Amino acid sequence: MTASKHIPERTCIGCGTKRAKNELIRIVRVKDANEKGVADLADESGAQKTDSCAEASMRLVVDRTGKLSGRGAYLCDSAECLKKARKKRALSRMLGVSVPEELYDELERQL
Repeated sequence: MTASKHIPERTCIGCGTKRAKNELIRIVRVKDANEKGVADLADESGAQKTDSCAEASMRLVVDRTGKLSGRGAYLCDSAECLKKARKKRALSRMLGVSVPEELYDELERQL
């Protein structure tokens, strides 16, 4: 009898579908990147940083590696799910900060 490896699942905030964690895009709310290590890790992962969060000490980062610490929300890698999440303001609700339009625009370009 072989044991299968557990694959973590997360729910897309746009469509509500459960998928494997590595199939989704993670958007993370992290403390200010001036803290040691956050900026370095974000740069190495190729994440996009935004400066215009409602709280001055919070930043939103697109984390394709899934390794940044912080509160995260997951989206399918499709324009339709991004459109649904934007319309429902699901990202703002999940992360507890206002999401700048620039982040949505950046996500659209990446899809």
